[in-house]
Amino acid sequence: MSWVFCCLVCILVSPFGVAMFGSVAGQACVGDARAAEVLWSASSRLVDLIGIGDSNQLYQKTGWDEGLQLGLAESRTMYATGLISPQQNNGNGSGTGAGYRGVTHGALLETGAPPELAAFVDDELGNIHEYGFLDEGTASRNNFSGLAIELNCPLDLQSDLRFDFRYGVFPYGEGSFRPAVRRGVPGYAVLQKGDTTATSGPAFEMKTTSVLLPATSVVTRLEAGFTVPKVADIAAPFFGAYVRAVDESADAGFSYHTQLYLSGRSLRDMAEAFQNASDDYLADFYTTRPVQNKSPTA
Repeated sequence: MSWVFCCLVCILVSPFGVAMFGSVAGQACVGDARAAEVLWSASSRLVDLIGIGDSNQLYQKTGWDEGLQLGLAESRTMYATGLISPQQNNGNGSGTGAGYRGVTHGALLETGAPPELAAFVDDELGNIHEYGFLDEGTASRNNFSGLAIELNCPLDLQSDLRFDFRYGVFPYGEGSFRPAVRRGVPGYAVLQKGDTTATSGPAFEMKTTSVLLPATSVVTRLEAGFTVPKVADIAAPFFGAYVRAVDESADAGFSYHTQLYLSGRSLRDMAEAFQNASDDYLADFYTTRPVQNKSPTA
C-alpha cells in the first residue's frame, strides 16, 4: 500500500540513542528496537534519518554522518542525499555527506540577510545549515555554489536525478538565478540547465525549484549549483538555503541528514539548542526534507 504523511518516516539518530517520530499514524515512538525496525524498512519504503551528535557526528569529516550512510548503503538504496547548505561552516564546509558535500567558491555571504529569511536557516545547531546571501545592489556573481557528488557516492548516478534548490523570495528587487548541473571534472560541461528563477514576490517566503537530469550510461562526478559559470550569474537580492539530489526512480531507500553538531556537548545541550532554534527554521527543515513529489511505499 502507499500513503502520504508530512515527514515520511523520520528517525532521530545520535550517539546517545535512537528515537523515531513521524510514523504512519502520526504517533511518536521511542526506543532502539522500534527505530531499528524502521531503519531496516528502508528496503520497502522511503525513510529519512536525522542525525544529531557531538564531535563524533562529523569526526574528521566522517563520523556517524558518513558511517551510517555507507553502512546502510551496503544493503539498502540511498534514494537521496541529505539537505546540504553550500555555505556550511562559514563557507568552509563541515564534511557532511557520504560521497557528496557542499561546495562554494566565495560567491555568497553567510550574514546580513533580512531576518524574515534568516529565520529559516538556523546556524546555531553547529553551523551545519547556513544561508548564502547577496544584498540588493550587490554586483552579480557567477562563482560555483552548490552540491558536489563524487563517484563513490552510494546514490545511483546513472538514474534519473532531480536536484532541488531551496531559496528565499524578497518582496522587492529584481533578483534571479538559474540553477544547473555540470560534470565535475575539468572541462566542466554543462549537462542540464534549470529555468531562470526570479527571487522577487509579494512577500518573504521560501520556495523550491528543481533541475531534472535524465538517466545516462555515463558515470561522472556531478556538481549542481545555484550558480554555474557560463550558465548565468546570480543577480541580487538572493538567498540560498539547501541543495539536494533525489533518485526519481527509487520507491524505497534511505536519506540521511545531519541537523545538529555540537562538539564536546551533552544531550542536554543539544535539547536546549533545539528549544532555542526558530520555529520557522524547524518547520521549513522538516517540510523541505521530504519534498519528493512521490509517496513512500511499503
